[in-house]
Parts: sequence; structure tokens; C-alpha cells
Amino acid sequence: MRVVIDATSVGSGLGGDETMICGVLRGLAAVARPYDAIVVLAAEPDLLPVELHSHPDVTVVAMRRPSTS
Repeated sequence: MRVVIDATSVGSGLGGDETMICGVLRGLAAVARPYDAIVVLAAEPDLLPVELHSHPDVTVVAMRRPSTS
């Protein structure tokens, strides 16, 4: 599996969006197998679920949150 997830909503204060994306990320980390690649785009990487921080198949890419205007 190769997946890229936009998790820039985490830390935005948009509660439902943050809750949903954190649940998806926890689920992906739970089912990832060796040689899977999960790339997470995050505006605030420190706020991502702890399951991702030391997961060998997860790469977190820090980036700015897209403007909503």
C-alpha cells in the first residue's frame, strides 16, 4: 500500500475534521505491513497521533496549512 494523506487540518481547530483524519491515520498505522509507505502531510506534526511518530512505514512531511481564502 502507498498512501499520501493531507493531515493539515490537525491543529486547525476544525474538530470534526481533526478527529476524522486522526482516526484514519491510527487505522492506517495499525494495518500497515512491511514495505507499505504512508506519507502524512502535516502543518503541526507534533499534534499527530503518537502511533505515527515511531512507525517505520510512516513519513511525516511538514508543510504550511493551505489558505482557506
